Amino acid sequence: MKRILTTLLLASATAVAAAAQPSPAASDGEPYLPRFASHERSNISCDLTPFGRTATIGEETEFVHLFAGTGGFNGFDEYQPTASGAPAPLVRSFRGSLTQGALAGTTFLEAVAIDLNGDGRDEVVTAHRVTDGGHLRLGVFRRTGNGVELFDTWTLARTFNAVQLAAADLAGAANGRQHLAVLVRGTDPAGLEVHVLTGDSAGGIFQTNGNSAGRWARSGVFGPVSLAAGDLLLEGREQLVVVNEAGFGQSRTLNYHLLSYLPQIAQMPVVAGDVNIGTFSHASPVGTVWHTDDGSGPSLNSIERLVARAGDLVDSAAHELVVLAQFRASSFHYIGMRLVRWTTTRDANNAITGIAFNSRGPEEDFDSSIMLQTGESDPMASFDAVVASIDRISPSELVIARGRGNSSLQVEAFKAQAFTRASYTWERNGLIVQFTDQSTGPIVSRTWNFGDNSGTVSAINPTKQYGQAGTYTVTLTIVDADGAQRSYNQTIVVSASGTSSGGSPASYRYLFRTTPSYQASHPLGPEQEPLDVRVAVGDMDKDGIAEVMTVARGPTQRMTRSVWKLASTANPGSFAGRHQTEELSGYSNLTAHAVLAADLDGDSLLATLGTDCRQVEEPQVRQVVWLPPYFQRLQANASKQASFGESTTGGTSSERRSGSFTSHDVSAYLGLSLGSEAAGVEASVRATAGYFWQASNGALSGSENSYRLDQSYSQGQGDALVVIEENTFNCYSYDVATQSGGQDADSAVRMCEIVDGSRLLSGTDARFWDTQIPATPVDHPPAQWMPLHRDWASLSLFRPVTSNVQLAGGQGAANATDGLFTTKAATPGVAVRPYLEIDLGGMKDISNIRVFPSAGNAAKLKGFRVYASPTPMPATGLPSGGNVRVFAPETGDDVAYSQWSIWTRNRNNPAQMLQARYIRVQHPGLAQLDVAQIQVFGDTRVDPPAYPEAVCDPLANDGYFNALVWDPGQGVSGGFRSIQVRGDLLWDGSGGYPVGGGCNHHGNLRTQPIWANAAIGNSATTAWNLSQDASNVVGDITAFESAIRVGAEFDLQAGFIAKVQLGGAYEWSSGITEEVQTTSFWGSGLEIGGAIGGFAPQFSDLIQSCRYTPRPYAYRLIDVSNTGYEHTAYVVDYVVRQGPGTWQRGNVPVLCSRDDAIFGNGFQ
Repeated sequence: MKRILTTLLLASATAVAAAAQPSPAASDGEPYLPRFASHERSNISCDLTPFGRTATIGEETEFVHLFAGTGGFNGFDEYQPTASGAPAPLVRSFRGSLTQGALAGTTFLEAVAIDLNGDGRDEVVTAHRVTDGGHLRLGVFRRTGNGVELFDTWTLARTFNAVQLAAADLAGAANGRQHLAVLVRGTDPAGLEVHVLTGDSAGGIFQTNGNSAGRWARSGVFGPVSLAAGDLLLEGREQLVVVNEAGFGQSRTLNYHLLSYLPQIAQMPVVAGDVNIGTFSHASPVGTVWHTDDGSGPSLNSIERLVARAGDLVDSAAHELVVLAQFRASSFHYIGMRLVRWTTTRDANNAITGIAFNSRGPEEDFDSSIMLQTGESDPMASFDAVVASIDRISPSELVIARGRGNSSLQVEAFKAQAFTRASYTWERNGLIVQFTDQSTGPIVSRTWNFGDNSGTVSAINPTKQYGQAGTYTVTLTIVDADGAQRSYNQTIVVSASGTSSGGSPASYRYLFRTTPSYQASHPLGPEQEPLDVRVAVGDMDKDGIAEVMTVARGPTQRMTRSVWKLASTANPGSFAGRHQTEELSGYSNLTAHAVLAADLDGDSLLATLGTDCRQVEEPQVRQVVWLPPYFQRLQANASKQASFGESTTGGTSSERRSGSFTSHDVSAYLGLSLGSEAAGVEASVRATAGYFWQASNGALSGSENSYRLDQSYSQGQGDALVVIEENTFNCYSYDVATQSGGQDADSAVRMCEIVDGSRLLSGTDARFWDTQIPATPVDHPPAQWMPLHRDWASLSLFRPVTSNVQLAGGQGAANATDGLFTTKAATPGVAVRPYLEIDLGGMKDISNIRVFPSAGNAAKLKGFRVYASPTPMPATGLPSGGNVRVFAPETGDDVAYSQWSIWTRNRNNPAQMLQARYIRVQHPGLAQLDVAQIQVFGDTRVDPPAYPEAVCDPLANDGYFNALVWDPGQGVSGGFRSIQVRGDLLWDGSGGYPVGGGCNHHGNLRTQPIWANAAIGNSATTAWNLSQDASNVVGDITAFESAIRVGAEFDLQAGFIAKVQLGGAYEWSSGITEEVQTTSFWGSGLEIGGAIGGFAPQFSDLIQSCRYTPRPYAYRLIDVSNTGYEHTAYVVDYVVRQGPGTWQRGNVPVLCSRDDAIFGNGFQ
């Protein structure tokens, strides 16, 4: 996606059902001024960031293959990717030696990529056995211009028969520096040792030979063993895990040793003989059967190999551990996979006070256990595994490469998930019961049955008001992504008074999906059964989708190098590999090899904590419910009401509230010099900054969003009910750089965490939103503000437009006021001082002007100005003089994000609007004109004749619906024309377009006649209420999800939002996460309503001539401010139908709107 990057990283880890804070009362009786409008810059310490001091935002790794064989045969290869159409996937950059300098006379065994000094450039550490003495020697390599060089070594005078390496941040510094962990299975004496080594400033090993920063040792003879690293406790730093087999037969166990370097947890003490490494050990019974989830586990004679890998497999919280065991039963080989995890208890300060190994029960000392391979005969299959994301979808997958008995290489990616379980908690206050969904797993739908024959609702956390006391069985039924259905019920005693509570809180169990999400294979040819397979994962081309890198050696002199990739994240079947082979005689006697995904040249994009850190207030317009149409002259003092979440007629409902959640955000702007590197943001920032925030908050697992219930709101003034949600965020700026190229001044990243408990809901009105809020800052409306005026209310609709330049064919000036966003007025190229000028036909009061560039061409508005004048402006040159007002964009880069909104009221007296007749959009120099619409608005209220006659949405979710509006200039006496309104209809109570009107609703739109026969005019108040009149129109759409960018005040100041390139396109970055920033939701019984009184008594003689028929509809509106700050709102509005017995738009009685004796006497 090429767009401004905005995404949530992580939401609160526990689902919360709590009412939002009420709006504070204003002392002077005026409406409450939202915090974002009056907020002044508030700096915070950048050192408080919970996101870490560095994060990789665009990874570019190299394919590194190291190998060694008999007779001194060895190599250190680096490969770069070729173009997609090339016959081979890789081209070799260089081939170096593994036995340089002090490594001469050694045998290569293992390797790891690691950044020892945190400079953004990986080193490669290799492990060798010294021929003379059999000791361990490590080599540290770095890339040079022509290859690699060995620049440091470390030697441990210890004989051994196995070594493993791991790179990890064991101290939690979050500064990019990694520690090196070395697992040694020693001989003479026998035992296990883990050494922790740190890096020096040059990227070498700080400790001298034989010394280490931390040491853990256990004596004895050990069989298969494996080392892994990950933050399994969500401590804010990684731990090490050593997994080994102990005992045999019925007494066989898998021992899990959880190791913490410089431990800070009492449950992980440093025991005698160890140095700076604390331990929490657990012995997991295995015996003679490999137990599985389905109870069909095979028998087990001996374990032949263990592979342990850690990573975020299930949710955006603590890492999980996967153990793959290759074992023998009789003459057959098996591979089993287990997912295990640790749980913690914490105090009020988030400090860990207890650790436990999670267990399902006897003989099931795991979360999940499945078989990867069942019953294959000799030879034993080779396999390797890594935990990484290969599809941009968080969390990660377990990626396995293995050889198959049919001489093929297979790559599979397995996902894990939380076990689907239905549950809820409830709290009762009298007859009202609040339910909070505590279900876990990949839920796609939920249904509540309240046990009172009132039907079902699909809300997330509904509130039920029972009609009478009694005993009710409430059932929640959920359906998961696989179609499985689960239910939970409780019997609740409801009485008219008192309180009670109950239910079952969330509990978690994780499961492997038994079928790989992605898989592909490659035949290696006759007699080429892979004997030694290795795998790594990294993004080689900065497109955000990681490549799987494999190497496979057969029994001959052939080596196969492969790159596997998901071509489309929407198509699992697009996962495939590209392959190339190399034949060398030395491969026939290979003794060891490894494949690494390493950034050796330091060209990955890094974000480093900057100096601009602030607390910001961010609003979301959640609902806009317009008052029913009314004549100001006839109904100024009539009863009026717009409501959301409550009934205007006093009825009851299963769901009388709406709700929302808002969560954390990362926004990045990557400049032109960084090319398309933005695409790589997703996997890395999601995995780093997201992890650090969760670590700071200590959420091991849980739902990712904090749901809040909103109170009901109603409004009787100010033209519309406007419900605003505000949250406070702490935002931290990060500088963008590559190690090889340095800092990029045109790029930036910010990461924002929501401040817990800061959420505030307020109900205001459209007039206050359009007058007081934009007037509060000193020199411009708030960066998050946008006008609420409806597209059909533009004063410029169908007005004549002139231009001083030749426009392209079919793109004439009239398109700028035709009401269609899909047409445009444009020049074929650059012109001198090009303009479009609208004549409004007379002096108008103007509150706002909106300029929409054509789709994708917002940057072409850079430098344009808007001129407003009561008198004609000169046809040539630039307008000037005392009567001309000039408006320029308020952003730092002189251009709005995707539409330009101009507030034109008097800041000192907002009730006073700009008065003008002519509106011009003009560039003072050379520019290309490319405008879709120019809108001009008066006040927020308009009289009924200005409303549309009908609305229609022929295409679902395209962002527009049609409105039939009156054009007085069409034909002799005017006529209706169809325009586009931004939004998607949610339901329609207005009756749709008339027969033959040229538009029909799409098939999924809910419709129900509302106020079909209501003629407003008589003195009685007329009301409608959704749950009463149209209870079936809400059900299909019960939530809005949107991704907003937090920190709009940064954008307004810096102007990062519009990086203009050659060709006039935006430089936008990519979205990052699978989750959304903000959601608004409601139940199918949600109540929405409107009410309007009739004409004042003194106008009773006008009832017959001025009465009218309004009818409601609702739509989802996604609108943005000048800085691109997005609001997603539920909007309720009206049409006014004309028909027999009511006025026609071409002949509306003047006295309906004007108190004027001249017009009243018939003067035309």
